Amino acid sequence: RLDLETVRENCRSVGVSTNTINGYVGRLKAAINWCVEEQLVPENPWHKFRSLKVEKKQKKKGTLADFAKIYPMLPEWLQWAAKTAVALCLRPGITELFALEWSAFNWRHNTVTIFMPKVKETKIVYPPASYMHEAKMRYERDLAHGYTLVCRDRRNRPVNHSLYSAAWANARKKAGVSMPMYH
Repeated sequence: RLDLETVRENCRSVGVSTNTINGYVGRLKAAINWCVEEQLVPENPWHKFRSLKVEKKQKKKGTLADFAKIYPMLPEWLQWAAKTAVALCLRPGITELFALEWSAFNWRHNTVTIFMPKVKETKIVYPPASYMHEAKMRYERDLAHGYTLVCRDRRNRPVNHSLYSAAWANARKKAGVSMPMYH
């Protein structure tokens, strides 16, 4: 047992992760088992010892209170994107939220048809009336300027990941909250 703990401690001292240590120990156990099979040693002294428990990294989670702190710090274009993501139950990323076009909106039936690229399916959403009212005003203004994307940056250009990340990180820092952004 002392030999096994020495191997583990030597690995820890140089910063080797628990998963890697378990891999090394597993290989050493396999080598010793081979030695037993070849009758080079009488038994594997490590056979009864288990692998180290690996602590799972906790996913960073945000709360509604965290979001309430971040929201006012977001630039206007990202506030609108956040409203849109919540009202339409969208993944707040580049391929779903920031690719949404006005052509997805059915003003007559107050619905929005959304293609979800991750699952390759389409869904029809019935957003809140207050959201549809604001969206209709934005649509009419955008129509006059020829903008097709529902959510754009402050210069009315498509949003890319680096811009989205930077704006979220800046707002998060101002709010003093560590809530992650969706990727």
